[in-house]
Amino acid sequence: MAEEFKRRMHLYIIQTIYEAVCNPEGWSDVVGEIRKITGATSAFFMGIGPGAEQNASVVSKHVDRNLLIRADFVDIVHTVTASLGQGGTVALDIKRNGSTWQAYLADMFDCEGQLVIAIITKEGQRRFILGLIFSYEDQADVRLANELLMALTPHLQIAMGIHRQMLKDREKAERLDHFFSQSATPRVIVSDDFRIIESNRAFERLIEKNGSFLKRSEGFLTVASSALRQEIDRLLARSQQHAETGHANIAWVKEAEGGFGWLLKVEPLGSKSLNVTPFANLGFGNDAKSMLSFCKMGDRNGLTPAVVGSVLGLTTAEASLACELAQGNAPAEIAHARGVAKNTVHNQLTSIMARHGFHRQGQLLSFLSTLSLFIG
Repeated sequence: MAEEFKRRMHLYIIQTIYEAVCNPEGWSDVVGEIRKITGATSAFFMGIGPGAEQNASVVSKHVDRNLLIRADFVDIVHTVTASLGQGGTVALDIKRNGSTWQAYLADMFDCEGQLVIAIITKEGQRRFILGLIFSYEDQADVRLANELLMALTPHLQIAMGIHRQMLKDREKAERLDHFFSQSATPRVIVSDDFRIIESNRAFERLIEKNGSFLKRSEGFLTVASSALRQEIDRLLARSQQHAETGHANIAWVKEAEGGFGWLLKVEPLGSKSLNVTPFANLGFGNDAKSMLSFCKMGDRNGLTPAVVGSVLGLTTAEASLACELAQGNAPAEIAHARGVAKNTVHNQLTSIMARHGFHRQGQLLSFLSTLSLFIG
C-alpha cells in the first residue's frame, strides 16, 4: 500500500507540474507537493541571474521568502551552482559550529541539517533551481528524497522550458502589439476576403488622405488603384503559397498618375505559418490572415530620416545616421560632427545592418540609393 501511495503521489505531482505551465500561480502548489513527497522541512524554487539580489525570484513553502532573497544567500546559491550543469545537484551541510557558510545557513534557517540544491534549467548566467531543506530533527531520508528528485527533474525541465517559451512569446506579442499600434508605417491586418481585422493609426491617417486609392468600406479594405490592387493580390497569393517560411513579400508599385508610388509589404499571419508574427489580442482561427504595410513615396522632398525610419523601422537617431551615410558622409565624419566616439556610430551601423540582413556597408548604401530613386 505504501508503494502504491507513493506511485500515485508521484503521478499527482507530475500532473501538477504540467498544470503549472498555464497557471504561474501553480508553481506554489508544485513546490508544496515536492516538499511533502520528499519529506523536506522546507522547499523553494529560485530563479537567479549573476548573483545580484534584484535578479532573484522565489516561490517557497515553509520558509520565509524574504530570507531567500537576501543578497548573501543568493550569492551562496550562485557560487555553489556556478559550475553545475543542468540536472546537477549539490548538498550543503547546515551546522551551527561548522564553516562560515554552514553557520550562516544554520542561523538563517534556525536548524541543523542539509540544504539540497538541484539545477532544473540553466541558460547562461540565468538558472532555475529547486532547493530542499532537511532538518535533522525531522529525520528525513535524504537518499530517498534524492531519488524522487531525480525522477521529477526531467518533468520540471520540460515544464519550465514550455513555461519560459510561453513567457517569451507573450512578451514578444505585447511588444509587437505596441509596435503595430504606435508604428509610423501604415499597417492593416486583413483576412483573405479583405475584411479589416485590425489597423493602426497611421493607416487610418493614410486612407483619410488617399481615399481615392485606399478606403475602408463596410469593414472591408477597398483598393481603388488597379496597379496597387494587382500587386497586393500577387503578393498575397505568393505569401500564402510560401507561408511556412514566414518571409515578407515586398514590391514597388508605380501609379500611372500623380507622380508617386507605393512601397508595399505583405506578411503572412496565423496558424498556417511556422514563423508567424504573434499578436497578443488577435485571434487567428483557421482563416488565412496577412498584414499589409504601405509607404506612399514620391510626394516627399528627397530621402529624409522620416522616410528611412518608416521603411526600415529605425529609431530617429538611426534613420538620421542612414541619411547622412546616403549623402556621402563617412562614419568618422559623422562621429566628429556629432561629437561622439567612432565606436558609437559603428555600433549603430552594425545594429542597423544586422537587423536587416546587410553584411557590408556598401549593401546598405545601395539600398538607400535605390530608395532615393523611388522617392525622387
